[in-house]
Amino acid sequence: MTDTRLSACARASGASPPLVFDGVSKSLKGRSVLREVSFEVLPGQCVALLGPNGAGKSTSFSLAMGLRRPSAGTVRIFGGDPRRAEVRRRLGCLPQRADLPEELTVREVLTLVGRMYAGAPGRRRELGEVVETLALAELLPRRCGGLSGGQRQLVALACSLTGGPDLLILDEPSVALDRDSVWLMWQALDGFVADGGSVLFATHLIREAGEHSDAVVILRAGKVATAMSPAAVTDALAVCEISFADGRSALPPQIHDLAREVRRDETRTVIRCADPVPVLAALIAARADLPDLAVGPLTLEQLYDDETGR
Repeated sequence: MTDTRLSACARASGASPPLVFDGVSKSLKGRSVLREVSFEVLPGQCVALLGPNGAGKSTSFSLAMGLRRPSAGTVRIFGGDPRRAEVRRRLGCLPQRADLPEELTVREVLTLVGRMYAGAPGRRRELGEVVETLALAELLPRRCGGLSGGQRQLVALACSLTGGPDLLILDEPSVALDRDSVWLMWQALDGFVADGGSVLFATHLIREAGEHSDAVVILRAGKVATAMSPAAVTDALAVCEISFADGRSALPPQIHDLAREVRRDETRTVIRCADPVPVLAALIAARADLPDLAVGPLTLEQLYDDETGR
């Protein structure tokens, strides 16, 4: 985790955090999408936003980018309203779908973006630096309309960096990328954070959140279910779940020593453990009846349910 003294230092110096959600609620067409959401991204911090589809991640991103206004509460970027142009000039964004001018070459698009941000505050980056970091040299003369989905994603990321932002907001940035491209992307983003930049990104990939973030915020049904360290999320999901349709038969006594958790009701038994092999061996040795047996790793959905008490 990022040193908690960083937050205290930022406030003591009078500096505003790069991004703050303070009691934010948002309704769309009469439906509540976000409810009293509060979290912050500190200087030099990378925060992962997790949640199932419909949890409110995309709406949170549109509010942070100034594309929508909250129904209640406040969103602030470096203390300012993200709907103001001078505030957004410190922000780089990568939406889920990157729309690039199809008739322009990659070089023309990146040059145009760089000129649009000329004179803006932030960490200025030369075009050549961004191109080298993301290995885009061979794409520079190509028209954007002929790029693959993964290539478009990397070019869109390059656009978000070329403007020299202090804060990046990335909506599932690794979508459509192959393994090598994901490595290039995170090399660039880790370097951005090491240089003092801040990142908020959404992902469905636990490993990605665990390896690259300093904090994890989990949304569920428009609310912050919990905020966790990446290590805590990874540890929670490094669990196997064994379940079967029998909630009444006696279990071998050693099961409770082997399991992290045992849940039983009238119809089903659920056993969570680090290693399913000795647990299954004990059940089989005890000739336990195991109808409708299911064995598998704990899923992100189950973690959401646990954190929200479902």
